[in-house]
Amino acid sequence: MDTCVTLRQTFLFLTWLCLVSTGSWASTVEMSLEQGFCEISTAFPSECPAGALDLTIRGAGQVDRADIRIDMGPFIAVYAVVLDRNPPVFAGIYQDDTVARLQIFRERTSAPDETDTLVVRLILISSPTESPLPYLGYQDCGFGEFTFLSVKLTDLQGQTIEDVTTIPGSWYYWTDAPAGIYIRVLRSDGITPIENARVKMTGLVGGAGISSVGQPTDSEGLTYVMYPVEWGFLMEPPNRTEPRTDVDLRAWFRVESAADTTVRFEPFDTLVELRVNEDRVWFTDLFEEVTIIVRAPSAVEEWGLYE
Repeated sequence: MDTCVTLRQTFLFLTWLCLVSTGSWASTVEMSLEQGFCEISTAFPSECPAGALDLTIRGAGQVDRADIRIDMGPFIAVYAVVLDRNPPVFAGIYQDDTVARLQIFRERTSAPDETDTLVVRLILISSPTESPLPYLGYQDCGFGEFTFLSVKLTDLQGQTIEDVTTIPGSWYYWTDAPAGIYIRVLRSDGITPIENARVKMTGLVGGAGISSVGQPTDSEGLTYVMYPVEWGFLMEPPNRTEPRTDVDLRAWFRVESAADTTVRFEPFDTLVELRVNEDRVWFTDLFEEVTIIVRAPSAVEEWGLYE
């Protein structure tokens, strides 16, 4: 049987072969910064390390060079190190004010990269401050984001990589006397408590990934979740005895049922506002109680006859 191969088919095959051999079909590159970076004390002098922040690049095998600008908030990045140098990859960083510029480049003579993930560790110190509770971060609440300001990537053929996804990191000032949030979980009637529901904080608006785990709800549907951030930021300076009125503090909570939960429901996430409790006795009840309603599915509710 005769086989007829057209010129167009030959061209397409050779183009495909070239792309496969050179790796020019670039996939998405994802760059993410570590979430929940914790500064133990805001009183450290600037020469003391605050810790290490990891930048993870997925799809790094196709990256030859990277030029990245990051808003570091109240920290200064003083050093960058590539955790895996096989093949040889190098990184350098310097910072102007709050903006750090990270440059990553591959050794020209290195073999193609067989690993798809690259981790660059940034060594941070605290910015100098005259106050142990400086007004910094998202709405000055003692937490914030490490934000990508710009990302420029070049592939092994010297072409710009356009398909790049960035995921910001987060930081917060930790306290050894954390405040608490009382959360009450109720059925859709707004009255009946749900026992043994699991509730955990998964992040703050402006501070993704800052989380803490609570205990299962009791017979009254009540549980207690720690607020891990230094709560002094929520109080009016200089005495910090009265709550600030200019704070818009919201948190994400994940609510789940278990085998022993009195009402079974699908896990869900909910965003709630956190308000400082005017009648607080101590920091353990710093916030007003939060009520979460579980919208358990039923035929009546699905018909829309009731709210």
